[in-house]
Amino acid sequence: MQKGNHLSAILRSSKTVFTTKDIALLWHEPVTSATRVRLNYYLRKGDLYRIRKGLYAKSRDYDKLELATRIFTPSYVSFETVLVKEGLIFQYYGKIFAASYITREITVDQQTYSYRKIKDQVLTNPTGVEHVNETSIATKERAYLDALYVYADYHLDNLRSLNWERVFETLPIYNNQQMARKVTSAYKATRKQGAAPMTTPYIIVLITTPSEAVGRQLAEALLAGKLAACVNIIPRVDSFYAWKGEIQNDQEALLVVKSRLDLFEDRLVPAVKALHPYEVPEIIALPILMGSKSYLDWIGEETLPG
Repeated sequence: MQKGNHLSAILRSSKTVFTTKDIALLWHEPVTSATRVRLNYYLRKGDLYRIRKGLYAKSRDYDKLELATRIFTPSYVSFETVLVKEGLIFQYYGKIFAASYITREITVDQQTYSYRKIKDQVLTNPTGVEHVNETSIATKERAYLDALYVYADYHLDNLRSLNWERVFETLPIYNNQQMARKVTSAYKATRKQGAAPMTTPYIIVLITTPSEAVGRQLAEALLAGKLAACVNIIPRVDSFYAWKGEIQNDQEALLVVKSRLDLFEDRLVPAVKALHPYEVPEIIALPILMGSKSYLDWIGEETLPG
């Protein structure tokens, strides 16, 4: 490779995380002392970022899910990371969970990665594992089965969005009769409950205030405390309501808050009541049944970990 092309070879790659071997392959050379000297040169100049020993990135803005699959290999993102995003469990987790050959928990750049050991014949089986943006990620059906495999009594909040045909297609790779019986039982129970609307761990909270100014104060407090990802303010609504035996009519502002269900009762409601001038403020949570995956993921990223 010609001098000066080494850095551009890395920057042109679709990867955001690299091992030393990855970089040597891009440079069409074996890993040698010269490879490491060149790497250290780019690190000193700030052209590359060292994540941890043997792992590098183009910048600090690397894909953390991609890193999760590079710290230990083979591995793939699964368990709660997938189950929360797909709306099967409602508790938000700040950790990134992955299946690998080892059980270990490490923290890199203030992000915790939790690895759970899966036997080799399951770990290396590609059924239900997708390759997305240089990252191997379990489908929701594979993540559900992984969770059952590792934790026999694992509870999920919403099984109705599962594609049961895919579940039963994937189940044989675990070769576990007890697990198979539990999956069959869960499937039958879900069928008995009948069809139901899909749901997610995210909510819309409606809050009325006596003025737009009070609404802005509440919005700023919720955002600053990471109890909401977004707050819309409708500056004027005409409210008719019963209060202490009389019919009242007031002009109010209405806040439309995007948040998470697990934050509502213990954190969001007390925060609103602490600032709200009303004796009994309106604080109503409505479920978000469906939504753009990228938008819902953003709500989770911009709010407090559960």
